[in-house]
Amino acid sequence: MTSTPVLLPPNAKLPYVIETDASDFGVGAVLLQEGKDGQMHPIAFESKKLSPAEKNYPAQERELLGILHALRSWRCFVEGRHYVVRTDHHPLQYFRSRTKPPPPRLIRWIAELELYDPQIEYKSGASNIVPDLLSRRDGPNCHSDEASLEPEYLYALKSIEESDWPKFYVMEESKWPQAYKDLLLKHREKFAVHGDKVYRIMRQGGSTHEVRFALFARRADIIQGFHTSFGHAGRETVYDLLKKRWWWPGMKDDIQDWLRSCPQCQLAANADRGKHHAPMRPLDVPTAFSRWHLDFIGELPTTLKGNK
Repeated sequence: MTSTPVLLPPNAKLPYVIETDASDFGVGAVLLQEGKDGQMHPIAFESKKLSPAEKNYPAQERELLGILHALRSWRCFVEGRHYVVRTDHHPLQYFRSRTKPPPPRLIRWIAELELYDPQIEYKSGASNIVPDLLSRRDGPNCHSDEASLEPEYLYALKSIEESDWPKFYVMEESKWPQAYKDLLLKHREKFAVHGDKVYRIMRQGGSTHEVRFALFARRADIIQGFHTSFGHAGRETVYDLLKKRWWWPGMKDDIQDWLRSCPQCQLAANADRGKHHAPMRPLDVPTAFSRWHLDFIGELPTTLKGNK
């Protein structure tokens, strides 16, 4: 959890593991497979906020709902294959063998669960960290790591990073620092404030949209997250991904500076790529139908009815 992992491509020959969890206001899940290093690696993440009615479900029903949401989302991966579902709710291991008649809602869920036929295992809550975090994402009890946007804190600052000047828009105009007042007045129409967060208004053609302003202290983590999650993508790719969600002054230059400090990228840039490729040779023009090419895919999974 200390770094952003690169997602592992799914391998149809290996079994899948799904870890799920549910909180008072959401469900979360992660799809995993064992890598060549013997460790479990993520393939995909999934989370969903609960509706007002779902928030009133008992804990066992919310946990079951989390499992069903994961199976519906990743049906293309698990259908017809062996896989394990891990949950930190111990009674779900024996849920399908209960003797007491369930309520109508659970009858439908159990019937749907039988279609997927998962092997349910228990995993302690203390080690079920990733699904737990996903189920609590943006919940009411989450605390923002951007407390520095609170007006009282901003007003008390004696020195700030120069490029952080847009954060003063959350304050009343009378409290703007004198050193930044002209700059703030000049660009005021380009920003919007929602609660304690500042957004940059982006205009393209006849449409507008808002993207989040990032404080200096968070920018390195944001760049690293997008860079590593997309296979150590280059500057233009990272910038295209970031600009749809974030903005700060000099963002493109900051991305370039950060990429220069990435050890893996520097090693790849210095490698002699020419030695890894055979020289290209022109092919003689053949007679008609003397050469055939075929496109194929595989292996496709066997269906529940045994079809291939």
